[in-house]
Amino acid sequence: MNLQVATEYRLLATEERCTHIVSCDVHDKFGTVYLAETGDRYTVNVNGTVWRTWRKQQWPFTRRVKWFESDAVLVWITGEGAIVLSRDDTRTLQYGTPSNIFVSENYAYVTYGEDASSSFASSPEFSIISVYSKVNGRVLGLDEVIDNVPYSGTPNEVSQACTSEDVLIFLLDNTPHIWTLDAPSRGVSCIGSLGDLARTLAISVSGQMLFLLKSAANEQHYLEVCRLDPLNVTKLGVVEALEISTFNPDRIHGIPGGMFVLSKRSAVTLLKVALPK
Repeated sequence: MNLQVATEYRLLATEERCTHIVSCDVHDKFGTVYLAETGDRYTVNVNGTVWRTWRKQQWPFTRRVKWFESDAVLVWITGEGAIVLSRDDTRTLQYGTPSNIFVSENYAYVTYGEDASSSFASSPEFSIISVYSKVNGRVLGLDEVIDNVPYSGTPNEVSQACTSEDVLIFLLDNTPHIWTLDAPSRGVSCIGSLGDLARTLAISVSGQMLFLLKSAANEQHYLEVCRLDPLNVTKLGVVEALEISTFNPDRIHGIPGGMFVLSKRSAVTLLKVALPK
């Protein structure tokens, strides 16, 4: 069933002078932050103001930026790990070598690549997902709780994820399920099955609604809209012909609230989805 929903595209940032915008994140209270590459320098821009800049030789493989707190952002560097930057301070986090990090109000959900399962059991990478409190360090690994629920397939790495309050909603390669990991209660759940999730580019959650942004075989993009219940996931319909064909799939990610951040080399756009009331 095709759904009639409102889709809003809003330009968030442009940086014509830079080589390109490497990464961007949006928070409903904190605003917009992006990491730009210009010549031999990286720059972190927060709501139109340059917070920090450094030469590439200092951190040559800086790849992503995300909000950490209202006055600090999280940056991670391929092969080196994650750091927190404020205007005047830098601190290193003991997160290992993450493939992605999803930040909620009180926790950081850190995911690792497909080689995670071959890591030493004592390393954070072994867990596929390690959860860190912003205050008290590591609190939980997915490997500690995943066998508490029945599931199909052979979980490998996290392909897509999004936070909702302090809970992570995510997809795992080689499984057809929607998963949740709840750090405060140390619980994991495996909710229903949506079949083939391989073409999912990003997910976003708004209340009980789950939005899966997907690519079709003809290179068009569409949105699956589902309802999340404690024990099941119900597909409600599809939104077709989204205007995102010019965006690189690797530079699309979901954020809470039924929103997706779309980055080009010199601009960032927000796609916001709203169901009819």
